[in-house]
Amino acid sequence: MRHDVNLGRAVFWDLKNRLPRSITTIEWDDSFTSVYSRDNPNLLFSMCGFEVRILPKIRNQNDEFPVKDSVWSLVDNTTKERTAHAFLQVTEDDIQKFNNRIRQILMSSGSTTFTKIANKWNTALIALFTYYREAAVSTIELLDTIVKCETKIQTRVKIGLNSKMPSRFPPAVFYTPKELGGLGMISGSHILIPASDKRWSKQTDTGVTHYRSGMTHDEETLIPNIFRYIIPWEAEFIDSQRVWTEYSQKRMEANQQNRRLTLEDLEDSWDRGLPRINTLFQKDRSTLSFDKGFRARAEFKIYQLMKNNPFWWTSQRHDGKLWNLNAYRTDVIQALGGVETILEHTLFKATGFPSWEGLFWEKACLAKGTMLLRYDSTKVAVEDVKEGDLLLGPDGGPRPRRILS
Repeated sequence: MRHDVNLGRAVFWDLKNRLPRSITTIEWDDSFTSVYSRDNPNLLFSMCGFEVRILPKIRNQNDEFPVKDSVWSLVDNTTKERTAHAFLQVTEDDIQKFNNRIRQILMSSGSTTFTKIANKWNTALIALFTYYREAAVSTIELLDTIVKCETKIQTRVKIGLNSKMPSRFPPAVFYTPKELGGLGMISGSHILIPASDKRWSKQTDTGVTHYRSGMTHDEETLIPNIFRYIIPWEAEFIDSQRVWTEYSQKRMEANQQNRRLTLEDLEDSWDRGLPRINTLFQKDRSTLSFDKGFRARAEFKIYQLMKNNPFWWTSQRHDGKLWNLNAYRTDVIQALGGVETILEHTLFKATGFPSWEGLFWEKACLAKGTMLLRYDSTKVAVEDVKEGDLLLGPDGGPRPRRILS
């Protein structure tokens, strides 16, 4: 190993002497030199927040190092042979950055609303998992930090209500979607739902009907983890190649038939690929090709703007939306025992409403079938209202309202 250390130092001094001192320099304490040799089968380096360990296949003949979810297979593009494995983790600096961001959210919260605090937590967590994906799961220190930070966010809400009694703050309070009266928090840790919380779901007709993404139907139900709903980078790259190849074939067929591509042609791949296929169909798509260096500009904004930008590495206009959490929302409702169980934690019964739909502002109050009163006190369904109809005023008085389509 002594030889490796000497070689590493020699490479460092050689590179340091090549850099002009008047512009920049590198220090030994802040540097990391990795030597791949007979004694050391791994090549180590860190880049953009990822800590990477490359292990050639030839040095892992007996499967001494098991290949897990957080390992990329490196393939030679010409021969398509798998030559090495890259083991991924998140660097300590970036774990600390996430921790500091959550501390900043808590310190700047002041007298802000609980929903805003939960929204900031959600943004930070989505940004973290969308960027690191499988690397985040294999970094134990990061997972510990996420658990602690999630607890701190919830404690901040509890302190705002001047109580930390667990029975007053079941998981339904934090993780229930906003349209059912919760804070809509996303979970990055494994939150256990207490058994006492599920007694209501056993009394309902439906109960917990299904789970997706590998969750089990045990007595110990967990709040779904966000990582299950964001596919790993390696799978994303492979899927992207396939989706874009399909798109080019469909486009060629459409050109040969002298027709345009329709949404039906691209329905399966609309929100897939890197960048997403749907970015080709936005209004300013023609100008995006001239927007050179947008990633570098976005990253250098940290020196111009004091505002935190968790998505510094991507642009929705260029890359599309790289996450989809619709299934997550459904699974959270199911994990909490369905709508009936969630409503047992609210004042829903006190409202006297026969149904919870329409009680919250996210639900459209003028849904199909809603009956309205005309000026002459006759009833009309909302879908039958025509332009020029006179409706009763909102104060109940005889004040006509003209509907303008």
